[in-house]
Amino acid sequence: MKSSKNLFFLITLLFILSCQQSESIDSAPNNETQKVITGFNQNFSMMPNLTSKMVANIVLLKPKMLRYPGGTVTHSWNWKEGVIETRNTNSKHLITDIKELALKTNADFVFVLDILNKTLTDQIEMLTEIEKLGVKIKYIELGNELYAQEDAYEKIFPTGKEYALKANQWIPELRKKFPNAKIAALLLGRKVKESNTKMFTWNQLVVENTFQNVDAYTYHFYINELETFAVEKTEFIEVTTNAKTRSKELWITEYGNNQDKTKASYYTELSALADFMETYPNVTIALNHQLIGGTKNKLTEDGNGFVEEGNLFLKRTTK
Repeated sequence: MKSSKNLFFLITLLFILSCQQSESIDSAPNNETQKVITGFNQNFSMMPNLTSKMVANIVLLKPKMLRYPGGTVTHSWNWKEGVIETRNTNSKHLITDIKELALKTNADFVFVLDILNKTLTDQIEMLTEIEKLGVKIKYIELGNELYAQEDAYEKIFPTGKEYALKANQWIPELRKKFPNAKIAALLLGRKVKESNTKMFTWNQLVVENTFQNVDAYTYHFYINELETFAVEKTEFIEVTTNAKTRSKELWITEYGNNQDKTKASYYTELSALADFMETYPNVTIALNHQLIGGTKNKLTEDGNGFVEEGNLFLKRTTK
């Protein structure tokens, strides 16, 4: 009888442990069960015209995702002409460039839609034309940093609620046209003073009004030039925790280091930031800024070689 009780106790204990292990697996962050998609945000208005050497070097960086048309450029981008509308540029990037980069790199694209200045019809036309080229529409981002206190932004989106309501108007039609695409709304990844009403309440209002409709939320993370990664990391954790996005995917569609590149710690800090972005709970996309044409480049100005930051990311491809 005693041995039977012991056997029963052992079986019960094993069953409990098995259930606990299963629960632990089920509740694991997305990035533990799904490999994070890494790659680069690129402001296409700052990119020189594509050359075979430039494309070959981009391929060596092994991006699994690229972002089009980039960040702030989104809200002044003429996709039909492949140029920015607010200044003259010597380069032009028609949507056929997307096809070339997708074919050569085998990378997916996240498409940032101009929910500020363009119509839904125009942006659906853009995605449809890109899809006709054979590029799958799998990831859609609704605008870029519209929480900022820019006059043009505040006129249309004085608070996160107005942004959320417009996003909710766009999403059903986007899902109808591109049923396999995931759609993300944008959140602010840093702390602001309570007196800055728009930015202070942005995350709360956007999450409250879009949670049932979106697949993900996007954040941008830059190390401030006067701060350290450790300080910025603590702030980012606090902000994203307070946003209460629960198990929703988080897309880091821009991250980088704004510190002085001559500082000895610059590349160490950037590497630590990249590791953090690629392992943070629920992050499924982590895109560094940027490939070429700015101050945080990976390639030389002509695209024919790599700068030191590019060499850092080349080494990361072997991790």
